[in-house]
Amino acid sequence: MLAGHCEAPRFDADPDDFPHQQFRAASAELGGIRSESDCLSPGITLLLWSLVLLQVKHFLCDFVLQTAYLYRNKGIYGHRAGFIHAGLHALGSLPAILLFSPAPALIAAILVVELLIHYHVDWLKLYIDKHFRLGINQSLYWAVFGADQLLHQLTYVGILAVLAA
Repeated sequence: MLAGHCEAPRFDADPDDFPHQQFRAASAELGGIRSESDCLSPGITLLLWSLVLLQVKHFLCDFVLQTAYLYRNKGIYGHRAGFIHAGLHALGSLPAILLFSPAPALIAAILVVELLIHYHVDWLKLYIDKHFRLGINQSLYWAVFGADQLLHQLTYVGILAVLAA
């Protein structure tokens, strides 16, 4: 349950009343809230919403906003297309980062690190694809694609760990 929706049910009935006990048991079986301690803390809620923002950003930057030019050229080390793509990712992370910190130095450091990690992960993925001549009909292609996505997701976990510390 999200913060703010964590009140335990209140009953006017006698706690020893049989229907009341049945309702509480049924509610517990269905995952209903049984006490205040079943609720997410505001900090955890903030972390989850920040993660949602990072996931939406990742989808938009990697699958919606990525042009053929960016995709074709980000695999050439040093090409500006890779920096444009990684820069879009870094800037797109700003809303999630701002939920935690207004500190300009920390924000700048996180954005630069994310840009560099994203750039190199994407470059390495495309380098491996080209080196091994991987295509979508090969299982290794999908393993490399999955590893690329996993590294991006772990980057977001790292960002949130730094911000939550």
